[in-house]
Amino acid sequence: PNVAITVKRLHDMGKSGWLTLIPYAGVIIGSFVMFAGGAGAFLAAAATGDASALATAGGLGAIGLGVLIMLVTSIGFLIWIGVTDSQPGTNQYGPNPKGL
Repeated sequence: PNVAITVKRLHDMGKSGWLTLIPYAGVIIGSFVMFAGGAGAFLAAAATGDASALATAGGLGAIGLGVLIMLVTSIGFLIWIGVTDSQPGTNQYGPNPKGL
């Protein structure tokens, strides 16, 4: 239902429904950054035998960056579709639901 509502909202704005994938792309990219950075830190810690290398090798920074990417894309997208007004008149997806 969330995807259908988002596509309908994007169509009201005169935008393609494919833009619904923006938050999902952010989650995928953020997850990749988290896991790649965390794996690199884990391998560095395993090579040195020092558990504190997890934090110093950038593992926590990569996790934080991954979470930041996810939050910015998801919340930014939500704010964008929430504050943008419908396209006036009729567009390629149909009439304006506000009747303007």
